[in-house]
Amino acid sequence: MNVSKSELIDALAPKLKVMIKKPEWAEFVRTGVFKQRPPVDEDWWYMRAASVLMKVKRLGPVGVSKLRTKYGGRKNRGVAPEHFYRGSGKIIRVILQQLESAGLLKQEKKGLHRGRVLTSKAESLLALAAKAVEKPRQKFVAEKTASEKLAGSENKSFLKKEHVEKTASEKLAGSEIQKSKISENKSFLDQKDKSFLVSEPKTESFGNKSFLKKEEKTESKKDSESSKAKPLSAKDESLSTSTELKKKEEKKEEKTESKPAAVKEEHKKEGVENNNVDKKEDSAVNAEKKVE
Repeated sequence: MNVSKSELIDALAPKLKVMIKKPEWAEFVRTGVFKQRPPVDEDWWYMRAASVLMKVKRLGPVGVSKLRTKYGGRKNRGVAPEHFYRGSGKIIRVILQQLESAGLLKQEKKGLHRGRVLTSKAESLLALAAKAVEKPRQKFVAEKTASEKLAGSENKSFLKKEHVEKTASEKLAGSEIQKSKISENKSFLDQKDKSFLVSEPKTESFGNKSFLKKEEKTESKKDSESSKAKPLSAKDESLSTSTELKKKEEKKEEKTESKPAAVKEEHKKEGVENNNVDKKEDSAVNAEKKVE
């Protein structure tokens, strides 16, 4: 079974406490020469008995001398280097005898090796202890896996909800954007249609007459533009200048005819005075020339 040794020893110790007795000198004794103080735990004897049982199961048939080396350790010798010392033989021997008397060990010989081996009673005891350790562990593992699964499913459901909400919000946002774009396009098209309707000629209200008038206007505009654009020949230019001069003279005559008589007399007087002044100036100039 997949159970650690320390857990098995902790499970076996209380069961062995009922089967064997701790001696009186166990409170003061050290477990080896390399140790400086005796064990602190009161139930250390039963813990050691459980560990000896486990060692016999793994190494048996086994005796005291071999187990002494297994429970040995290094001794602190101060300035001198450390040295390995074997464990206490008295403790191991008494524990083996007690376990044998409890029916958990028996002496057996396998080839050259001779020592103590586990009985069927000891093996069943170890199996029960291992099951007792494994059951709560299995429960703990099952609970842990179940909690992890629940947490994973909750996380998945939460993530799914978030994803669904996100997609729904994105869809809503997309639909709103599309609606806004459609409304903008509609408004733009409506404005365009209105402007087109305003700019269109209202032929229906005015009838064929308005339509014909507009056609005549456009034709006259086109003729004027074509006449402006075409360069005039020399004959045409002379004719145009002569006609313009005639028009100017006619306008002047009309203006003079329209002026009152008093204004005409004033103009005549001014003309006479101007003539007299010119004559005087001419006579003065002629006199100067004669003097010279």
